[in-house]
Amino acid sequence: MAKARPSNLTQSQRWMAEALPHMVWTATPDGVVDFINEEFVRYTGLEDLHYPAGEWLMAVHPDDREVTVERWMDCVQRGVVYKTEFRIKHQASGHYRWHFVSAKPSRGAAGRILRWFGSTVDIHSSKVSDFVIQESQARLKRHHDLQSLENKVLDSISAGESLESIHELIISTVQYLLPQATCHIKVFSDSKPVVLDEFAQPSSLCQCFPVSDSSGNLLANFVISYQKDAAPSADDLSLIERISQFLRVAIERTNQHLQLKRNEERFRLVALVTSDVVWECDLSTDELFYSDGLKLLFGHDPSRDPALKKASTASKYIHPEDLSHVVGTMQSVIHSSQESWQLKYRYRRADGSYAQVVNHAYVVRDTDGRPLKLIGSVKDISDQVSLQEQLRASQRLEAVGQMTGGLAHDFNNLLTVILGNAERLADAISEEDPRQIYVHTIVKASLHGAELTNSLLAFARKQPLKPQSVNILDLLSGMRSLLLSTLGEQIDLLIRGGGELSVAQVDPIQFKSAIINLCLNARDSMPQGGHLEIDINSVSVQARLDHLSEGPAPGEYVRISIRDHGEGIAPEIIDRVFEPFFTTKEVGKGSGLGLSMVYGFIKQSRGYIQIESTHGQGTCVSIYLPQAVVKEAIDMQGGNLTVNSGHGEHILLVEDDEMVREHVESLLISLGYRVTALNNAAECLKVIDQLKNVDLLFSDIVMPGGVSGTQLASIIRNKFPDLPILLTSGYAEDVFSELALDDGRMCLLKKPYRRSDLATMLQKVLHK
Repeated sequence: MAKARPSNLTQSQRWMAEALPHMVWTATPDGVVDFINEEFVRYTGLEDLHYPAGEWLMAVHPDDREVTVERWMDCVQRGVVYKTEFRIKHQASGHYRWHFVSAKPSRGAAGRILRWFGSTVDIHSSKVSDFVIQESQARLKRHHDLQSLENKVLDSISAGESLESIHELIISTVQYLLPQATCHIKVFSDSKPVVLDEFAQPSSLCQCFPVSDSSGNLLANFVISYQKDAAPSADDLSLIERISQFLRVAIERTNQHLQLKRNEERFRLVALVTSDVVWECDLSTDELFYSDGLKLLFGHDPSRDPALKKASTASKYIHPEDLSHVVGTMQSVIHSSQESWQLKYRYRRADGSYAQVVNHAYVVRDTDGRPLKLIGSVKDISDQVSLQEQLRASQRLEAVGQMTGGLAHDFNNLLTVILGNAERLADAISEEDPRQIYVHTIVKASLHGAELTNSLLAFARKQPLKPQSVNILDLLSGMRSLLLSTLGEQIDLLIRGGGELSVAQVDPIQFKSAIINLCLNARDSMPQGGHLEIDINSVSVQARLDHLSEGPAPGEYVRISIRDHGEGIAPEIIDRVFEPFFTTKEVGKGSGLGLSMVYGFIKQSRGYIQIESTHGQGTCVSIYLPQAVVKEAIDMQGGNLTVNSGHGEHILLVEDDEMVREHVESLLISLGYRVTALNNAAECLKVIDQLKNVDLLFSDIVMPGGVSGTQLASIIRNKFPDLPILLTSGYAEDVFSELALDDGRMCLLKKPYRRSDLATMLQKVLHK
């Protein structure tokens, strides 16, 4: 039994105190412990209570002694039950363990406290469990607070709040989670050394956490100062590290947000000044923005069309045949590392027509490469595409023209020989000879072949023209009867317009042929009959729309428009109507050369032809001819020349085609001329000075050797200005006009020619 001061405990009370498994003790009314049981002695190692008052506190944990005494004395003074928890040292292990300590006062009859009875129970295991639970709850709460902080930071960034306000949010959260610490944040525009002194307080622990971006660039310093005698725990350091990451995200996202706002402002300004359609698509919301160019260029108003507010629905205006390619390309770029793309496709206007557009777009990504939005521009290139198609068509027609011109030239050489020999054969046999029918058939076929080559030459723009000042209204009015009889009774013809300014510079014969061709095409497009209108007016062309344009050059023109109300021309073939041999008529009902002849003739006349057609509604063909500077009377009749044979005049013949040269030499001799035949211009220039009594130079135009017939004629004209010159060719080029043909001393004879044509032309040139 433990030794203690004498107490008033009875023997039974003492035996009961020793029988209990807990530490039992008693105290005097004024709170002085005067008894402890054996369990108390065994647990604490205290064997004698004859210590100064309070010596038993030596068994209590030093951190708990002060508060323990304060509570105990308070209960003693007030006479209330004493209950508390504190740590007591276990003598055997040397460890402090948590105990629940309680005491009640025992009172006498008058209510006066006679003694305090107390017990001490070991609750260390349950207390530790409570600590673990509390720590887990604290960690869970800290995690929740951190998650809440992250959401608030992201929301603040999305709302466009300033970086300073986000810093305040982070600092307040840290102060709440770590009340013993003081937090500072300093953002740097560039890398600087960390200076802790400006944050540290006297007698405090200061620790810095640098915040860097993914490239290692210093963004900010996150500084924590702990109060005196405090230090961060492992959990504190983990928390601070995670908050540092929030700070990094906040700085980077805020900088991105500011950059996006600046870019959006630039985007808005660009959208105001450009004539293209500027657009933006938010990939997270599918929302679309268009500049005013969408309404100006295509007629769409996003404020009135809900489909234009979302990318998924705005795509309905892309041509169905182009849609899958456009969407597929866009998605491929978005989900790759590419930054931009450019696409050409068809886009539907508000009126239902389609425009050719080019769409150039960029993908805006965050620092992790995730796509945020698309920004791009749409340009209407319909005019450019149309002009390029016109250019390609013109180049194609030019190539075909060069080929057909060359073929016609060679064919005319053959026809010259065939026709000439057929005529000579006809002269060699009597008119009663039954073989004359064969000769006439050869002549007829040759002339028909000549007409065919003339059609090819008209398309190739290599036929000889005789442009004059022609009053178009007078000419067409004079053709009215011819046109009415040609078109038939089912066609109503209306010719209107004209005036003094309707005088054009054009070959009247070829112009008549072109008008008849166009009117016949118009008639064929109206099988049930209808109205055919021919309008004549003067127009002034100031400038071409584009350098690619095949339109008329700037100047004054007479425009002749031939309009029908027939079937029209399908869009897919309208670009081919001027090609030779192209026709939509049945076999045997069209050669396909009519429009090609008209095209070549107008081009050779330095004019322009335009065709507009709506399938099922009709066609309008407009011819632009240069307006005549001087108005002259048209004499289309001409005079008749008496055809005479030669009288031994000396003709210098230059022809590179051996078969043609031999034929023409024989023909000239049969007409009574002396002939010196040469192979090319070079041979002619070598012998011209040696030959005497040359009365006429008769030369082909297109010859090899570097010197053409026109160049030869120029050289001869300079050396012998009075020498008559007759040129001949399977086609005649524009350059021939520079030689002043038909001046009387220099003329052109077109192949193939008959013997009578040759004889007449020779007499005309020789006797001018």
